[in-house]
Amino acid sequence: MDVKDFIKKQEEFDDKFDCLKRWNKKITQDNLDVLGYLLLAASGEIGEACNIAKKVIRGDCPLSEKYDHLSEEIVDAYIYIVKLINQLGIDLETAYENKMKINEKKFGEKDGKR
Repeated sequence: MDVKDFIKKQEEFDDKFDCLKRWNKKITQDNLDVLGYLLLAASGEIGEACNIAKKVIRGDCPLSEKYDHLSEEIVDAYIYIVKLINQLGIDLETAYENKMKINEKKFGEKDGKR
């Protein structure tokens, strides 16, 4: 599946399981609460993934024991990112290519050239 397929599946899910706040609407200046909610939700899921990673890193448990839970939290964050891409109308391919050009200039090549 590519991102467009994920977006389509997420739209279908959102339409089927709509909540009262209608968090699946296109984001405009008039409903910035949707933007805030989706960013907060994505951050929360990343925070949960970080908490799992912290426990693995400090040795509380092996990664193999937490792998499924970690994967679940990362996918939760991805779902919110997919929603943001779609609801903001981001052309992901173009935005990615533009950002990679910026990163090439910013980080330079492996031999240290900038």
